[in-house]
Amino acid sequence: MIQYKGKDYQELNFNECVEFEKELLKKVLAASRANMGDELIHQLNVFIDLLRDQKSESLRKEMNKKADEKDDGIVLDTAPPELELIEKEDETERYMAQRKPTDHKPHITKLELSKEEKAKIAKMYQ
Repeated sequence: MIQYKGKDYQELNFNECVEFEKELLKKVLAASRANMGDELIHQLNVFIDLLRDQKSESLRKEMNKKADEKDDGIVLDTAPPELELIEKEDETERYMAQRKPTDHKPHITKLELSKEEKAKIAKMYQ
């Protein structure tokens, strides 16, 4: 079985799991630099995966332990948040402030066409 400082890996707490994982990662790096066999590196990676599972399990246990220590559970704040009042800026002033002197829009006028003119235009596009 995998042991760290005389403890089985399943008995390690979160901090010990982190320390052990660091050591194993250093060993994997050293093994890959020394061109050791892929089987050895694969085995170390399997150990790291097992250790990461144990790390998440120990974290879950610690969270449950902390949750059990609380008497009242989750506390919700029901007071409304303090809001800062913002005065609304006139949109035309904001538009004019953003507008560049080179900005200009062409003036569009509405044009009334007779039925004959509409028919001529329609024939042009047929």
